[in-house]
Formats: sequence, structure tokens, C-alpha cells
Amino acid sequence: MKRLCNAMEVPRSSFYEWLGRPPSVRAIEDAQLLRPLRKAFAAHRGVYGSPRLKRALDAMGHRCGRHRVARLMREHGLVAKQARRFRPRPGRAAQYQVPNRLLERGPATRRGEVWVGDYTYIHTRRGWLFLAVVMDQCTRKVLGWATSEYRTAELTCAALRNALQRHRPRRGALFHLDQGIEYAANRFKRLLAADGLTQSISRRAYCYDNAHVESFFGSLKAESDVTEDQMQISVPGLISHIEDYLRFYNRKRLHSALGFRTPAEFDKLAA
Repeated sequence: MKRLCNAMEVPRSSFYEWLGRPPSVRAIEDAQLLRPLRKAFAAHRGVYGSPRLKRALDAMGHRCGRHRVARLMREHGLVAKQARRFRPRPGRAAQYQVPNRLLERGPATRRGEVWVGDYTYIHTRRGWLFLAVVMDQCTRKVLGWATSEYRTAELTCAALRNALQRHRPRRGALFHLDQGIEYAANRFKRLLAADGLTQSISRRAYCYDNAHVESFFGSLKAESDVTEDQMQISVPGLISHIEDYLRFYNRKRLHSALGFRTPAEFDKLAA
């Protein structure tokens, strides 16, 4: 201890005085807040950063500032899971006769005005698993989804049928999506037309108007631990894993773009 004090040029008497000093009011408050903070962090699967955790703590009756939450998270190693940054990569040149009607119309302001769709893939030791989803652009709620080991039009049709079984779009609603042969297939177009949906397709290298679904896929892969668990579980187990995350995303995950509400809560307000 003597060597440490000498190295820091601090009198030993000052060190022992600090050692016997009672904790400050702020330190006591931090210690009291840490337990509910850890509880809220774990309850939301470690995906919340300080802004959402502050909201969660407020709802639990522990009112505090966001900067205090951020400091406690930093001091105690509570690091929220983050998606990898998306970098657009233009695909092969393709000519689509369907225009980008969403760009002309503008984003949705009410539930059911614009549906958006896309698919992603997850690599496993047993091969690829493809996931297609349909989302309401206004509420960010995932309305329907489907999985398949093959990337075909049947996958995208199954996701749309799943959404239509439980939700109805408004009259004249748009269905917007990125370029892809699975969405340009005639069977998919016929399904849209039968339910009164007007198709809209992004232009090449312009995917930002469908960024809501891209953001969801990023959150799925970052927050559900799919990339860590996929190598140890069967395909049915992976599908169950995805189902569990979809319930969490729609019902419990606070969305900053929705005023820190869940998609299910915002869906009731956007009628």
C-alpha cells in the first residue's frame, strides 16, 4: 500500500480516510437502481440501449435520467446487441415494368395503407433457411411470415397469404417490395390483385424506401441470437426460435420511430 500511495503521490492518511468514508447519496442511489436495471435489461433480451431502458425503468416506477442509465450500463458491462451496418449492394440488372408507386405516393400515415415485404436467409449446417415477411409500413407490425428451405415464389405467396388470413388492407393499399424474381412471378401478382393490393417495386440500387423490413431483419439477426444458435439446433427448432422473436418484436419491443411504443400498441392508435 505504501508503494501504491508513493506511486500516486497520495498520502497514506488520505487513502485510509477515503477507505473509511461512507458511500455518497449518489452511490447509494446507483446501487438501488442497478438491480431493476439488470432485470429490465434481461427481460428485454439484452437488446435495449439506454434510451429504451430508461423508458422501461420509468414504467417500473424507477424514474431516472438516460445518461445515468448509460453510465451504469457502461460501468457494469451491459452492452446492447447491435445489428451490423447495412451496406447496399446493387444486384443484377433487371427490367421491371411495375413502377415505384410508393415514391410517388409517399409513406403511409395510417394502418393498412402500405404493406411492405422482403425475405432474408439464414445459413445452417443443414443448408439455407429462407424467411419472408409482410409488414405494415405505418405501424412496423409484422403481419405475416413464412419459411422455406427453397427461395421460390411459393415462399413469398405463403407469407402474403399468412398476412391476409389475419389482416385486411385498406382499399387501394400498396404492397411495396424490392426487386426479386420471387415477387415478380405471375402467381404472386395474381394473389395481390385478388385481394385488391397494388404492387410497387423499388428501382435498382434504391432500397431505402423498403428500409423498414431491412431494419427488422437486422434486429432479428442481432437480437434473437439466431446466428449463435443456428448451428446447434434443428430447422424446426430454428423456426420456433424465429416465432418467439416475432412475438417479442410485435408485442414487447419498444420502437423509437413509434414514440417508444410497441408495434402492437401503435397499431391500435393508427386505425
